[in-house]
Amino acid sequence: MSEPHESVRRLSRTDPVVIGVGARTSIGLDMPATSAAVRGAVTCFAQSEYLRLRETGQPITLALLSTLPEDSFAYNRMKLLGSAAAGEALDPWLGRLAPRAATGRLAVLVSVPPPRPGFPEGSQAKLAREMIESLPTAVARERCSFVDTGHEGGLALLGIAGELLATQQVDVCLVGGVESYKHIDTLHWLEAQGRLKTADQPNGIVPGEGAGFLLLSTRGFAHENGARPLAELRAASRAIEPKPWHLGEPTLGEGLTAAVRGALDPRGTGGYTASMTYADLNGETWRVDEWGYAYMRTARHHQGPLDIRHPADCWGDLGAASGALLAALCSYELARARNSKPTALVWTASDTRPLRAACLFRSHQELT
Repeated sequence: MSEPHESVRRLSRTDPVVIGVGARTSIGLDMPATSAAVRGAVTCFAQSEYLRLRETGQPITLALLSTLPEDSFAYNRMKLLGSAAAGEALDPWLGRLAPRAATGRLAVLVSVPPPRPGFPEGSQAKLAREMIESLPTAVARERCSFVDTGHEGGLALLGIAGELLATQQVDVCLVGGVESYKHIDTLHWLEAQGRLKTADQPNGIVPGEGAGFLLLSTRGFAHENGARPLAELRAASRAIEPKPWHLGEPTLGEGLTAAVRGALDPRGTGGYTASMTYADLNGETWRVDEWGYAYMRTARHHQGPLDIRHPADCWGDLGAASGALLAALCSYELARARNSKPTALVWTASDTRPLRAACLFRSHQELT
C-alpha cells in the first residue's frame, strides 16, 4: 500500500457497523477477558529468563502470553495470536451470516509489523497471506490486503473497509492487526534506540504481543441478516506528521492534530463530541507531547473531565496490533456502556513511519 498524502476519509450514511470483535493478548484469551483485565488494571509484565539486554545483560521486561509455546518466537506467535482473535471476531459470520448472505463476499485487511531486525522484508506479505489462508471461511481474495505501517495500520484499514462496504464491493470486512516483539534481534534493535523501559530508562516501552480483529458490515446488511451492531464507525482519518520523534526535532503534534480533527469533525461543520478516548500511549514521551498539542487544539470536541484510556499500561506496547485492538476494545465497551449515547475517539501514532490515524465510534444504542 502506498503512503498517503494527508487526508481524511469521509464516510457516507452507509457507515460501517462493527458486528464482531476478537482479541488475544497477554492479559486475556478473548475480548471479554481482555476487557475485564484492562478495567481491573491487570498486567502480565515479567522479566525474561533468557532474553537479555545486549549492553548490560539484564533481563528484558516483556508482556507475553504465557499459554503460547515457550520455544516459539515472533513470526509463529503472531500466526497463533492472529488466528485466535480472527476466529473470535468471525463468530457472527460463521454462525449465521454467511449462509444468509446473498453473495457471501468477505474481505480481510490485516496490519502487520514493518520490516525490522527479526522481521525482515518479505515476512509481511507471507504472514498476511498465511493468516488469511488459515481462516475457516472463503474470502474475496482480490479484496484482501495488508499494511505494514505499524501502530496506525489497523485504524487506516478501518477507513479502507468503510469504503469497500459503502461501495458494495464486499458484504463484510474482517479488519485486524497482529504483533509480537519476541525476537532477540528486535529487542536489541529497540534497546539500541533507547526505547525499552528499564531500571535506568523509566520512559520506555514494555514490548508486548497480541492480536485484535473487528468484523464490519453496513448497517443495512446487519439489519437484513439479524446481526446486532456493537458500535458504528462514524469517521476515519489519517495524516502525516512533519516532525516525527526520530528526526530529533521538537514536535508540535501537527499530524496527530490533523488526524484527530478529521475524526471529530470530518466535514468541518461542528462535528462530534467524544465522551471517551482510547490511545496507544505506551510510556514514550513523544506520544504524550503529540497528544498534548492535539488535545489542546481539539478540546471543544472532548467531554470534560477527559476520560482517556491507554491499555498499553496493561498489555504492553502492541505495535502493528495497536489500532485494531484499541478499536475492537472500544467497540466492545461501547456496546456495554451505561450512558445513553456515548461516542469514543481512538487514535494511534506509528513509531517508524510519520503516520497518525484516528477513528470515531458511536454507540450501537443510537442505531436502534
